[in-house]
Amino acid sequence: MTSQLTINIIFGFIVGAGTNALAIYCIFRWIIPRKKAEMAASIREVVSSELFSAGKIVERLNEPAITDQITHNIGKWLDGFMERELTSADDLLQNHIADIDKLTRSVRLILTSEIISHLARPEFRENVLKPQLQQRWEKISSKSLLELFPQLREELPLVIPPVVSRVLESSSFRARVSMILSEMLMDFLSTKKRLEELLPPEMRRTFLNLAGDQSRFVIEHLADAMEKPEFQKMISETVCSAVHDQLSAQSGLMSRIKQFGAHFLGIDGDIRGMCARLPDTLRTQFFKPESQEQVRRSLLSAAEEFLRKDWRQAFNNPTQRQFQELIYRALGNALSNQETVNRISSAFPAIVEKLLRRPIAEISGLGNEGKTFDQIIDAVQKMLTGPEMRRIISVRAGELLASVRQIPLGRPARFISLETRSTLARMGADEVRALIAGRLDEFTEQTGLWNIVSDSVLSYDNKELERMIRRIASRELSWVTWLGGIIGALLGVIQFLFNMLLR
Repeated sequence: MTSQLTINIIFGFIVGAGTNALAIYCIFRWIIPRKKAEMAASIREVVSSELFSAGKIVERLNEPAITDQITHNIGKWLDGFMERELTSADDLLQNHIADIDKLTRSVRLILTSEIISHLARPEFRENVLKPQLQQRWEKISSKSLLELFPQLREELPLVIPPVVSRVLESSSFRARVSMILSEMLMDFLSTKKRLEELLPPEMRRTFLNLAGDQSRFVIEHLADAMEKPEFQKMISETVCSAVHDQLSAQSGLMSRIKQFGAHFLGIDGDIRGMCARLPDTLRTQFFKPESQEQVRRSLLSAAEEFLRKDWRQAFNNPTQRQFQELIYRALGNALSNQETVNRISSAFPAIVEKLLRRPIAEISGLGNEGKTFDQIIDAVQKMLTGPEMRRIISVRAGELLASVRQIPLGRPARFISLETRSTLARMGADEVRALIAGRLDEFTEQTGLWNIVSDSVLSYDNKELERMIRRIASRELSWVTWLGGIIGALLGVIQFLFNMLLR
């Protein structure tokens, strides 16, 4: 009986264990190779939907321990990065120079616009520009330029004469000066009518006195002119012609007798002799005081009459162009003499030095009509925000950014504190978790991440797949075999008991 029970147990164990072992063998040899694709898809589905689902991953990432671990890892990476010796930005990003240049241009435009905007603000004018200019002005207003720049004393005699000489010899300078002077002269003449209005009272009296004092000069020159043969001939012919015309114009017997007498007596010769003695007679008669006074009054009256004329008629209605040409010729004649140019050039340093010795406030005329301090501030602010200053700032900003790009960065730990690094690590961890939570499904779908599982399963041959499964579930497969043997042994015991009851 005991032997029968033992046999049933052993036989049942062998049958159960062998059946399970055979089933496992059949699964690996025939079922799995035929159902490999379905099994790979099932494994992929289980891994993506159950084992590594997006919800479980996000939920796990939100756990404090995982968050701390991510923060720690990012902080550790930052610590390592901060201790690295970094080269310049151009060297670090040499494969992206075009992008760096584009970024530099954008930053330069932003810097230029911000600086110009700041310079144009009323706050900058009132709080920065005005106090600075007032402070500087208070320091230098009572000083002369020679006090501020002593070297000018030595430089003026060396610099000014050559410059003045070149300017005076320049035809463009003469044309410009003649145009300005002609415009000023025409503006002045347009407000006047008569010649006497053009002269101040003192000059008008001087002109009249000079004209009246020319009586002796006029008589002398008139007598000298009469002594010339051609002049005497002209006078005698004129007088003779006048006498004959007068006699011819009369009618009657007496006129005929006068004409005959004049021709018979040779009156033309007497007239020529009289004209020859006329210069001496003129000097004798007109050099008398009463005669000279009469001549002086006549000359004075003629001069007064001349001054009462319209200056336009007196000068034959001159135009500005004529005045300009006249002034240009006068300047040309005066400045064509090198000695004159040298004298003017040598006189300029003393004139300029005398001007520069005066206080700056006196030279500038600050506070005079139309030159208030506010206007100066407005002009300075306008200059600071003008196109030229914008160009200068843009160039300087570009040079600054170019130099910054060439500066070695060194160890970032020198200028980034531990607190900042900790903050960056926490921010990085938050961004990582947010990125994974928001883009995990899209990332796995676009990259086909879970297809790696199914592709890996399909890439194994049957024996490799069997070894992999056995390596994963070797203990479980052993337990299945043993469990089959135990169940078979129990069935043998049950069968033995059932047979005993039937007997």
